[in-house]
Amino acid sequence: MIADAAPADEALVRSLGSDHVVPRGASFASAVRELVPDGVDALADAAVQRDEVVDAVRDGRVFFDLRGCRSNEVRGIEFVQVMVFSEYRSFDKLEQLRHTVESATLTPRIGGAAADCAGGGSARAVGGRGPPGRCVLTC
Repeated sequence: MIADAAPADEALVRSLGSDHVVPRGASFASAVRELVPDGVDALADAAVQRDEVVDAVRDGRVFFDLRGCRSNEVRGIEFVQVMVFSEYRSFDKLEQLRHTVESATLTPRIGGAAADCAGGGSARAVGGRGPPGRCVLTC
C-alpha cells in the first residue's frame, strides 16, 4: 500500500501499515509513479484531489472517490463513488463499531474534544485548524 502524509504524520502512517509513504501535494502522482511506473491498480481519494492524483492510476483501472466526485472516464479508468451517507441508517454496523472500540479491538484516532454542542468551541479547541484525526464534540 502507498499512502501520502505530511512529514509530521509519516511515522503514524507507516505504523498503520503503509508500505510506502509519499509526500502530500502536487507531486503525489509522480512520486507514486516512481514506485510503480505503470501506475497503481486502484486509488481511494478521500480528500477531493482527483485532478492532482488521478495520474497515479494505471490506465483501465479504478479510482474510488469517497466524496462523491462525478467524473467522465479518463484513460479507461473506472470512477466509483463511495458514499458514506448510504450507511447512515446501518445501526447494526454502528453497534458493531461501538463494540470494537469498547473492547479496544479498534482504537479511534481523535484529534481533539470540545464540550460545545454549537460547534464554535471545537475550532478554538484545536487552534483553529484541522487536526490529524477527527474532532469529537461532547454534549
